[in-house]
Amino acid sequence: MVCCCRARAARPCHRWSSRPARAPCFAAPVALRERLPMRLRNSRPRGVEVVVLAADAPTDLCAYRPEGAVVYVLGNETEGVSPAVSALAQRRVRIPMANGVESLNVAVTAALIAFRSLLATPA
Repeated sequence: MVCCCRARAARPCHRWSSRPARAPCFAAPVALRERLPMRLRNSRPRGVEVVVLAADAPTDLCAYRPEGAVVYVLGNETEGVSPAVSALAQRRVRIPMANGVESLNVAVTAALIAFRSLLATPA
Protein backbone atom coordinates (compact mmCIF):
# COMPACT_ATOMS: atom_id res chain seq x y z
CA MET A 1 0.00 0.00 0.00
CA VAL A 2 1.22 3.47 -0.85
CA CYS A 3 -0.48 6.63 0.34
CA CYS A 4 -0.42 9.10 -2.54
CA CYS A 5 -1.08 12.81 -2.11
CA ARG A 6 -0.52 16.15 -3.82
CA ALA A 7 2.70 18.01 -3.07
CA ARG A 8 0.75 20.98 -1.66
CA ALA A 9 -1.83 18.89 0.19
CA ALA A 10 -2.22 18.79 3.93
CA ARG A 11 0.36 16.68 5.68
CA PRO A 12 -0.72 13.10 4.92
CA CYS A 13 0.38 11.67 8.27
CA HIS A 14 -1.01 14.47 10.41
CA ARG A 15 -3.25 13.03 13.13
CA TRP A 16 -6.34 14.72 11.67
CA SER A 17 -5.63 13.54 8.12
CA SER A 18 -4.96 9.92 8.89
CA ARG A 19 -6.89 9.06 12.03
CA PRO A 20 -9.38 6.73 10.27
CA ALA A 21 -6.52 4.86 8.60
CA ARG A 22 -3.73 5.48 11.07
CA ALA A 23 -2.18 2.01 10.97
CA PRO A 24 -1.88 1.76 7.16
CA CYS A 25 -0.70 5.36 6.82
CA PHE A 26 2.17 4.97 9.24
CA ALA A 27 3.18 1.59 7.82
CA ALA A 28 3.05 2.61 4.15
CA PRO A 29 5.36 4.86 2.15
CA VAL A 30 3.98 8.20 1.01
CA ALA A 31 4.32 9.11 -2.68
CA LEU A 32 3.66 12.50 -4.19
CA ARG A 33 0.91 12.41 -6.78
CA GLU A 34 3.07 14.38 -9.19
CA ARG A 35 5.61 11.51 -9.21
CA LEU A 36 3.09 8.69 -9.56
CA PRO A 37 3.25 8.38 -13.39
CA MET A 38 7.04 8.01 -13.23
CA ARG A 39 6.81 5.39 -10.48
CA LEU A 40 4.19 3.42 -12.41
CA ARG A 41 6.30 3.50 -15.60
CA ASN A 42 9.29 2.23 -13.60
CA SER A 43 7.29 -0.65 -12.11
CA ARG A 44 6.09 -2.11 -15.41
CA PRO A 45 9.47 -3.49 -16.60
CA ARG A 46 9.63 -5.40 -13.30
CA GLY A 47 6.44 -7.27 -14.18
CA VAL A 48 4.04 -5.24 -12.07
CA GLU A 49 0.59 -4.82 -13.60
CA VAL A 50 -0.96 -1.36 -13.21
CA VAL A 51 -4.72 -1.58 -12.60
CA VAL A 52 -6.96 1.48 -12.42
CA LEU A 53 -10.32 1.40 -10.64
CA ALA A 54 -13.02 3.13 -12.67
CA ALA A 55 -16.82 2.99 -12.52
CA ASP A 56 -17.05 2.55 -16.30
CA ALA A 57 -14.39 -0.17 -16.54
CA PRO A 58 -15.27 -3.27 -18.58
CA THR A 59 -13.93 -5.81 -16.06
CA ASP A 60 -15.56 -6.56 -12.73
CA LEU A 61 -13.10 -6.74 -9.78
CA CYS A 62 -14.64 -10.10 -8.80
CA ALA A 63 -13.82 -11.54 -12.23
CA TYR A 64 -10.29 -10.13 -12.36
CA ARG A 65 -7.55 -12.69 -11.68
CA PRO A 66 -4.09 -11.13 -11.39
CA GLU A 67 -1.19 -13.38 -12.32
CA GLY A 68 1.54 -11.52 -10.44
CA ALA A 69 2.29 -8.29 -8.61
CA VAL A 70 -0.33 -5.56 -9.02
CA VAL A 71 -0.53 -1.86 -8.29
CA TYR A 72 -4.13 -0.72 -7.87
CA VAL A 73 -4.63 2.98 -8.53
CA LEU A 74 -7.68 4.60 -6.94
CA GLY A 75 -8.87 8.12 -7.55
CA ASN A 76 -11.04 10.30 -5.39
CA GLU A 77 -14.82 10.43 -5.78
CA THR A 78 -14.83 13.77 -7.60
CA GLU A 79 -11.96 13.60 -10.10
CA GLY A 80 -11.14 9.92 -10.29
CA VAL A 81 -7.74 8.89 -11.66
CA SER A 82 -5.89 11.43 -13.80
CA PRO A 83 -5.70 10.86 -17.58
CA ALA A 84 -1.88 10.59 -17.33
CA VAL A 85 -2.14 7.75 -14.83
CA SER A 86 -5.06 6.06 -16.62
CA ALA A 87 -2.95 5.93 -19.80
CA LEU A 88 -0.35 3.84 -17.94
CA ALA A 89 -2.81 1.17 -16.82
CA GLN A 90 -2.74 -2.24 -18.44
CA ARG A 91 -6.22 -2.95 -17.08
CA ARG A 92 -9.26 -1.09 -15.77
CA VAL A 93 -11.58 -2.76 -13.27
CA ARG A 94 -14.74 -1.71 -11.46
CA ILE A 95 -16.44 -2.65 -8.24
CA PRO A 96 -20.03 -3.70 -8.94
CA MET A 97 -22.56 -1.66 -6.97
CA ALA A 98 -26.31 -1.95 -6.55
CA ASN A 99 -29.27 0.10 -5.39
CA GLY A 100 -28.22 3.31 -7.12
CA VAL A 101 -24.84 3.64 -5.38
CA GLU A 102 -22.60 5.74 -7.63
CA SER A 103 -19.26 5.74 -5.83
CA LEU A 104 -17.41 4.52 -2.77
CA ASN A 105 -15.13 6.29 -0.34
CA VAL A 106 -11.52 5.61 -1.35
CA ALA A 107 -10.78 3.93 2.00
CA VAL A 108 -13.73 1.55 1.52
CA THR A 109 -12.56 0.83 -2.02
CA ALA A 110 -9.05 0.03 -0.79
CA ALA A 111 -10.47 -2.27 1.88
CA LEU A 112 -12.57 -4.14 -0.71
CA ILE A 113 -9.53 -4.59 -2.96
CA ALA A 114 -7.42 -5.81 -0.05
CA PHE A 115 -10.11 -8.29 1.00
CA ARG A 116 -10.58 -9.49 -2.59
CA SER A 117 -6.82 -9.97 -2.92
CA LEU A 118 -6.78 -11.96 0.31
CA LEU A 119 -9.54 -14.24 -0.97
CA ALA A 120 -7.68 -14.81 -4.24
CA THR A 121 -4.45 -15.76 -2.47
CA PRO A 122 -3.93 -19.54 -2.26
CA ALA A 123 -3.88 -20.86 1.32
